[in-house]
Amino acid sequence: MQININNKIIGDNAPIYVVAEIGFNHGGDKKLAVRMIEGAAEAGANAVKFQTFKANKLILKREEHFEVIKNAELSYEDYKDIAAIVKSNGLDFFSTPFDIESVKKIENIGTSLYKIASMDITNFPLLKYIAKIGKPVILSTGMAVLSEISEAIDIIRDQGLEEIVLLHCISKYPTPIHEANLTNISYLKNTFSLPVGYSDHVFGNIAALTAGILGACVIEKHFTIDKKLPGPDHEISCDITELRQLIKNLNEARQCIGKIISTKRPDRINAKSFRRGIYSNKFIPKGTKLNENMIKLVRPENELSPKYFDIVINREAKRDIYEEEDIRFENI
Repeated sequence: MQININNKIIGDNAPIYVVAEIGFNHGGDKKLAVRMIEGAAEAGANAVKFQTFKANKLILKREEHFEVIKNAELSYEDYKDIAAIVKSNGLDFFSTPFDIESVKKIENIGTSLYKIASMDITNFPLLKYIAKIGKPVILSTGMAVLSEISEAIDIIRDQGLEEIVLLHCISKYPTPIHEANLTNISYLKNTFSLPVGYSDHVFGNIAALTAGILGACVIEKHFTIDKKLPGPDHEISCDITELRQLIKNLNEARQCIGKIISTKRPDRINAKSFRRGIYSNKFIPKGTKLNENMIKLVRPENELSPKYFDIVINREAKRDIYEEEDIRFENI
Protein backbone atom coordinates (compact mmCIF):
# COMPACT_ATOMS: atom_id res chain seq x y z
CA MET A 1 0.00 0.00 0.00
CA GLN A 2 2.02 2.91 -1.34
CA ILE A 3 1.60 6.01 -3.50
CA ASN A 4 4.18 8.30 -5.08
CA ILE A 5 4.16 12.07 -4.63
CA ASN A 6 6.97 14.04 -6.26
CA ASN A 7 9.21 10.98 -6.10
CA LYS A 8 8.43 10.50 -2.41
CA ILE A 9 6.95 7.13 -1.50
CA ILE A 10 4.06 7.33 0.97
CA GLY A 11 2.87 4.17 2.63
CA ASP A 12 4.24 0.98 4.13
CA ASN A 13 7.99 0.79 4.78
CA ALA A 14 8.53 4.43 3.74
CA PRO A 15 9.54 7.49 5.78
CA ILE A 16 6.64 9.33 7.40
CA TYR A 17 5.39 12.19 5.22
CA VAL A 18 5.03 15.23 7.48
CA VAL A 19 2.62 17.95 6.44
CA ALA A 20 2.71 21.39 8.06
CA GLU A 21 -0.93 22.44 7.91
CA ILE A 22 -0.83 26.23 7.56
CA GLY A 23 -4.50 26.15 6.60
CA PHE A 24 -5.71 29.68 7.07
CA ASN A 25 -3.44 30.52 10.01
CA HIS A 26 -2.05 33.26 7.77
CA GLY A 27 -5.31 35.18 8.25
CA GLY A 28 -5.20 36.44 4.65
CA ASP A 29 -1.71 37.93 5.08
CA LYS A 30 0.56 36.66 2.30
CA LYS A 31 3.70 37.90 4.06
CA LEU A 32 2.78 35.91 7.15
CA ALA A 33 2.07 32.88 4.96
CA VAL A 34 5.58 33.15 3.51
CA ARG A 35 7.12 33.32 6.99
CA MET A 36 5.20 30.18 7.91
CA ILE A 37 6.43 28.39 4.78
CA GLU A 38 10.01 29.28 5.66
CA GLY A 39 9.43 28.09 9.23
CA ALA A 40 8.04 24.76 8.05
CA ALA A 41 11.05 24.28 5.79
CA GLU A 42 13.39 25.13 8.68
CA ALA A 43 11.65 22.54 10.87
CA GLY A 44 12.09 19.82 8.22
CA ALA A 45 8.53 19.26 6.95
CA ASN A 46 7.93 17.46 3.65
CA ALA A 47 5.00 19.62 2.61
CA VAL A 48 2.90 22.62 3.51
CA LYS A 49 -0.83 22.62 3.04
CA PHE A 50 -3.21 25.53 2.69
CA GLN A 51 -6.98 25.83 2.56
CA THR A 52 -8.41 27.42 -0.56
CA PHE A 53 -11.93 28.82 -0.44
CA LYS A 54 -14.44 31.58 -0.98
CA ALA A 55 -16.23 32.31 2.26
CA ASN A 56 -19.63 32.68 0.61
CA LYS A 57 -19.26 29.18 -0.88
CA LEU A 58 -18.27 27.69 2.45
CA ILE A 59 -20.53 29.17 5.12
CA LEU A 60 -23.69 31.25 5.41
CA LYS A 61 -23.07 34.96 5.89
CA ARG A 62 -25.11 35.00 9.09
CA GLU A 63 -22.88 32.39 10.74
CA GLU A 64 -20.54 33.44 13.52
CA HIS A 65 -17.28 32.64 11.74
CA PHE A 66 -18.11 34.09 8.34
CA GLU A 67 -16.01 37.25 8.75
CA VAL A 68 -13.01 35.32 10.13
CA ILE A 69 -13.11 33.00 7.12
CA LYS A 70 -13.75 35.87 4.70
CA ASN A 71 -10.73 37.77 6.01
CA ALA A 72 -8.51 34.71 5.47
CA GLU A 73 -9.16 34.52 1.73
CA LEU A 74 -6.15 34.77 -0.57
CA SER A 75 -6.23 35.75 -4.22
CA TYR A 76 -5.20 33.65 -7.18
CA GLU A 77 -2.04 35.73 -7.52
CA ASP A 78 -1.29 35.25 -3.82
CA TYR A 79 -1.53 31.46 -4.18
CA LYS A 80 0.55 31.52 -7.32
CA ASP A 81 3.35 33.34 -5.48
CA ILE A 82 2.94 31.13 -2.41
CA ALA A 83 3.20 27.92 -4.46
CA ALA A 84 6.42 29.15 -6.05
CA ILE A 85 7.88 30.04 -2.64
CA VAL A 86 6.91 26.64 -1.23
CA LYS A 87 8.69 24.88 -4.07
CA SER A 88 11.75 27.13 -3.80
CA ASN A 89 12.01 26.03 -0.16
CA GLY A 90 12.12 22.38 -1.23
CA LEU A 91 8.64 21.51 0.00
CA ASP A 92 5.58 20.03 -1.68
CA PHE A 93 2.70 22.46 -2.11
CA PHE A 94 -0.92 21.38 -1.91
CA SER A 95 -4.21 22.61 -0.58
CA THR A 96 -7.65 21.65 0.62
CA PRO A 97 -10.07 23.23 -1.86
CA PHE A 98 -13.58 23.76 -0.54
CA ASP A 99 -15.33 24.36 -3.87
CA ILE A 100 -14.84 23.57 -7.54
CA GLU A 101 -13.71 27.12 -8.35
CA SER A 102 -10.93 26.72 -5.79
CA VAL A 103 -9.95 23.36 -7.30
CA LYS A 104 -9.56 25.05 -10.69
CA LYS A 105 -7.45 27.78 -9.13
CA ILE A 106 -5.07 25.31 -7.48
CA GLU A 107 -4.90 23.11 -10.56
CA ASN A 108 -3.92 26.08 -12.72
CA ILE A 109 -1.20 27.03 -10.25
CA GLY A 110 0.11 23.47 -10.09
CA THR A 111 -0.16 20.80 -7.41
CA SER A 112 0.82 17.15 -7.10
CA LEU A 113 -2.10 16.10 -4.91
CA TYR A 114 -5.29 17.23 -3.23
CA LYS A 115 -6.58 17.05 0.32
CA ILE A 116 -10.29 16.59 0.94
CA ALA A 117 -11.47 17.94 4.27
CA SER A 118 -13.46 15.86 6.72
CA MET A 119 -16.44 18.18 6.28
CA ASP A 120 -16.57 17.32 2.56
CA ILE A 121 -16.45 13.52 2.77
CA THR A 122 -20.14 13.51 1.79
CA ASN A 123 -19.74 16.28 -0.84
CA PHE A 124 -19.93 13.90 -3.80
CA PRO A 125 -19.84 16.61 -6.52
CA LEU A 126 -16.54 17.92 -5.12
CA LEU A 127 -15.15 14.39 -4.67
CA LYS A 128 -16.00 13.50 -8.27
CA TYR A 129 -14.49 16.67 -9.69
CA ILE A 130 -11.21 16.27 -7.81
CA ALA A 131 -10.95 12.54 -8.53
CA LYS A 132 -11.42 13.08 -12.27
CA ILE A 133 -8.26 15.21 -12.32
CA GLY A 134 -6.37 12.00 -11.60
CA LYS A 135 -3.94 13.20 -8.94
CA PRO A 136 -3.46 11.49 -5.56
CA VAL A 137 -6.03 12.36 -2.92
CA ILE A 138 -5.64 12.54 0.85
CA LEU A 139 -9.09 11.98 2.35
CA SER A 140 -9.68 13.04 5.93
CA THR A 141 -12.23 10.97 7.87
CA GLY A 142 -13.22 13.18 10.80
CA MET A 143 -16.88 12.80 11.88
CA ALA A 144 -17.40 10.00 9.33
CA VAL A 145 -18.79 6.58 10.14
CA LEU A 146 -17.47 3.57 8.25
CA SER A 147 -20.23 3.55 5.65
CA GLU A 148 -19.55 7.20 4.76
CA ILE A 149 -15.84 6.54 4.36
CA SER A 150 -16.61 3.56 2.15
CA GLU A 151 -19.00 5.61 -0.01
CA ALA A 152 -16.42 8.37 -0.48
CA ILE A 153 -13.76 5.86 -1.50
CA ASP A 154 -16.16 4.27 -3.98
CA ILE A 155 -17.00 7.67 -5.50
CA ILE A 156 -13.29 8.44 -5.96
CA ARG A 157 -12.53 5.01 -7.41
CA ASP A 158 -15.50 5.23 -9.77
CA GLN A 159 -13.70 8.14 -11.45
CA GLY A 160 -10.71 5.88 -12.07
CA LEU A 161 -8.51 7.12 -9.22
CA GLU A 162 -6.82 4.55 -6.99
CA GLU A 163 -4.14 6.70 -5.33
CA ILE A 164 -5.92 7.44 -2.05
CA VAL A 165 -4.52 8.04 1.43
CA LEU A 166 -6.94 8.08 4.36
CA LEU A 167 -6.34 10.28 7.38
CA HIS A 168 -7.71 9.22 10.72
CA CYS A 169 -8.99 12.43 12.26
CA ILE A 170 -11.06 13.60 15.20
CA SER A 171 -12.73 16.89 14.26
CA LYS A 172 -12.57 18.52 17.68
CA TYR A 173 -10.37 21.55 18.23
CA PRO A 174 -8.60 20.69 20.43
CA THR A 175 -9.11 16.94 20.61
CA PRO A 176 -8.95 15.59 24.19
CA ILE A 177 -6.11 13.09 24.28
CA HIS A 178 -8.39 10.26 25.45
CA GLU A 179 -10.55 10.79 22.35
CA ALA A 180 -7.73 10.50 19.79
CA ASN A 181 -8.55 6.79 19.26
CA LEU A 182 -5.35 6.07 17.36
CA THR A 183 -6.17 2.36 17.19
CA ASN A 184 -8.42 3.41 14.32
CA ILE A 185 -5.34 3.85 12.13
CA SER A 186 -4.74 0.12 11.83
CA TYR A 187 -8.48 -0.53 11.63
CA LEU A 188 -8.88 1.77 8.60
CA LYS A 189 -5.78 0.30 7.02
CA ASN A 190 -7.01 -3.26 7.39
CA THR A 191 -10.57 -2.42 6.38
CA PHE A 192 -9.82 -0.51 3.19
CA SER A 193 -6.32 -1.76 2.23
CA LEU A 194 -5.16 1.83 1.78
CA PRO A 195 -2.31 3.86 3.28
CA VAL A 196 -3.52 5.62 6.43
CA GLY A 197 -2.16 8.71 8.15
CA TYR A 198 -3.25 10.96 10.98
CA SER A 199 -4.50 14.54 11.14
CA ASP A 200 -3.69 15.72 14.66
CA HIS A 201 -5.64 18.21 16.77
CA VAL A 202 -4.35 17.15 20.20
CA PHE A 203 -2.24 19.64 22.16
CA GLY A 204 1.47 18.80 21.99
CA ASN A 205 3.20 16.07 20.01
CA ILE A 206 2.35 12.91 21.91
CA ALA A 207 -0.62 11.88 19.75
CA ALA A 208 1.21 12.53 16.47
CA LEU A 209 4.26 10.62 17.70
CA THR A 210 2.12 7.70 18.85
CA ALA A 211 0.35 7.67 15.50
CA GLY A 212 3.70 7.38 13.74
CA ILE A 213 4.66 4.47 15.97
CA LEU A 214 1.33 2.79 15.20
CA GLY A 215 1.99 2.97 11.47
CA ALA A 216 0.60 6.29 10.24
CA CYS A 217 2.31 7.05 6.92
CA VAL A 218 1.31 10.74 6.92
CA ILE A 219 1.28 13.10 9.88
CA GLU A 220 -0.59 16.35 9.36
CA LYS A 221 -0.10 18.92 12.09
CA HIS A 222 -1.45 22.47 12.22
CA PHE A 223 1.47 24.88 12.05
CA THR A 224 2.16 28.45 13.12
CA ILE A 225 5.15 30.62 13.90
CA ASP A 226 3.44 32.18 16.91
CA LYS A 227 0.73 30.53 19.00
CA LYS A 228 -0.44 33.95 20.22
CA LEU A 229 -1.47 35.18 16.79
CA PRO A 230 -5.21 35.84 16.34
CA GLY A 231 -7.21 33.04 14.78
CA PRO A 232 -8.96 29.82 15.86
CA ASP A 233 -6.19 27.32 15.07
CA HIS A 234 -2.98 28.90 16.40
CA GLU A 235 -3.40 27.56 19.93
CA ILE A 236 -3.55 23.92 18.79
CA SER A 237 -0.80 24.39 16.19
CA CYS A 238 2.83 23.45 16.67
CA ASP A 239 5.55 26.03 16.18
CA ILE A 240 8.95 25.64 14.53
CA THR A 241 10.63 24.14 17.60
CA GLU A 242 7.81 21.68 18.25
CA LEU A 243 7.57 20.59 14.62
CA ARG A 244 11.33 20.08 14.39
CA GLN A 245 11.24 17.95 17.56
CA LEU A 246 8.25 15.97 16.30
CA ILE A 247 9.99 15.15 13.03
CA LYS A 248 13.14 14.11 14.87
CA ASN A 249 11.15 11.91 17.24
CA LEU A 250 9.10 10.37 14.42
CA ASN A 251 12.26 9.42 12.54
CA GLU A 252 13.84 7.94 15.65
CA ALA A 253 10.64 6.07 16.57
CA ARG A 254 10.36 4.58 13.09
CA GLN A 255 13.97 3.38 13.37
CA CYS A 256 13.17 1.81 16.75
CA ILE A 257 10.30 -0.17 15.25
CA GLY A 258 12.66 -1.89 12.83
CA LYS A 259 11.73 -5.33 11.56
CA ILE A 260 11.12 -8.88 12.76
CA ILE A 261 14.38 -10.62 13.61
CA SER A 262 14.85 -14.36 14.13
CA THR A 263 18.34 -15.45 13.07
CA LYS A 264 20.31 -12.38 11.97
CA ARG A 265 20.23 -10.48 15.25
CA PRO A 266 22.34 -7.30 15.52
CA ASP A 267 23.33 -8.27 19.07
CA ARG A 268 24.38 -11.83 18.23
CA ILE A 269 27.99 -10.67 18.06
CA ASN A 270 27.89 -10.06 21.83
CA ALA A 271 26.88 -13.59 22.78
CA LYS A 272 30.49 -14.74 23.19
CA SER A 273 31.28 -12.14 25.84
CA PHE A 274 27.89 -11.80 27.53
CA ARG A 275 26.85 -15.46 27.89
CA ARG A 276 28.23 -18.04 30.31
CA GLY A 277 30.37 -21.09 29.73
CA ILE A 278 31.23 -24.16 31.86
CA TYR A 279 34.59 -23.89 33.65
CA SER A 280 36.43 -25.83 36.38
CA ASN A 281 36.05 -24.34 39.82
CA LYS A 282 39.21 -26.01 41.13
CA PHE A 283 41.95 -28.41 40.05
CA ILE A 284 40.32 -31.69 38.95
CA PRO A 285 42.67 -34.71 38.80
CA LYS A 286 42.42 -37.17 35.92
CA GLY A 287 39.80 -39.87 36.57
CA THR A 288 37.70 -37.73 38.92
CA LYS A 289 33.94 -37.73 38.48
CA LEU A 290 32.74 -34.17 38.09
CA ASN A 291 30.21 -32.83 40.59
CA GLU A 292 28.49 -29.47 41.02
CA ASN A 293 31.20 -28.17 43.38
CA MET A 294 33.91 -28.71 40.76
CA ILE A 295 32.45 -26.53 38.02
CA LYS A 296 31.13 -22.99 37.69
CA LEU A 297 29.01 -21.24 35.12
CA VAL A 298 30.60 -17.89 34.30
CA ARG A 299 31.35 -15.55 31.42
CA PRO A 300 32.60 -15.61 28.72
CA GLU A 301 30.83 -18.26 26.67
CA ASN A 302 32.93 -21.26 25.63
CA GLU A 303 32.39 -24.54 23.82
CA LEU A 304 29.93 -25.80 26.45
CA SER A 305 27.10 -23.49 27.43
CA PRO A 306 25.15 -24.02 30.68
CA LYS A 307 22.52 -25.97 28.76
CA TYR A 308 24.98 -28.91 28.84
CA PHE A 309 25.30 -28.75 32.65
CA ASP A 310 23.37 -31.98 33.34
CA ILE A 311 25.40 -33.84 30.71
CA VAL A 312 28.71 -32.74 32.23
CA ILE A 313 27.88 -33.79 35.78
CA ASN A 314 29.21 -37.28 36.70
CA ARG A 315 31.51 -37.53 33.67
CA GLU A 316 35.13 -38.44 34.38
CA ALA A 317 38.05 -36.16 33.66
CA LYS A 318 40.17 -37.75 30.89
CA ARG A 319 43.15 -35.65 32.01
CA ASP A 320 44.07 -33.19 34.73
CA ILE A 321 41.88 -30.10 34.41
CA TYR A 322 43.25 -26.94 35.96
CA GLU A 323 41.33 -24.26 37.86
CA GLU A 324 39.22 -21.99 35.57
CA GLU A 325 40.01 -24.13 32.55
CA ASP A 326 37.35 -24.64 29.91
CA ILE A 327 35.38 -27.84 30.33
CA ARG A 328 35.27 -29.54 26.91
CA PHE A 329 33.70 -32.80 25.78
CA GLU A 330 37.06 -34.01 24.55
CA ASN A 331 38.41 -33.82 28.12
CA ILE A 332 35.57 -35.53 30.01
